[in-house]
Amino acid sequence: MRGELTGTAGLVRLALRRDRLLIPAWVGLFAAMAAFSASATVGLYPNEASRVEAANTINSASATVALYGPIYDPTSLGALSITKLTAVYAALLSILMVMLVVRHTRAEEEAGRRRTRLALVALPHRVEPADPGLRRRPLARCW
Repeated sequence: MRGELTGTAGLVRLALRRDRLLIPAWVGLFAAMAAFSASATVGLYPNEASRVEAANTINSASATVALYGPIYDPTSLGALSITKLTAVYAALLSILMVMLVVRHTRAEEEAGRRRTRLALVALPHRVEPADPGLRRRPLARCW
């Protein structure tokens, strides 16, 4: 008897294998941006009084708090540096998600890539292949 999640592990392994360079590169980009933002924030707010003043200014503007959230610890250098990056992170993360979704959807099948045959293993009761012999091939030969 086959369950609803049959073949999911194979599809997840395939997705992670295909994105083995893309995802770590983006994670590295986000980490580097956080590190560079923190080092730049030290130059912008060299002492604790200037950090408290900047945090109070951000917390006093309701529109800024609605977009970025409040700064709970006004003396924290990390809170100020990440607050500056919130909108940039959101924009970059949306670009990454669009890239991944397009990459893992029908665009692959329309481009003629053979790896979409793995979907036949995962969902054999929902997908009818054009080649009847395609379903009988073992998983190791699909990619």
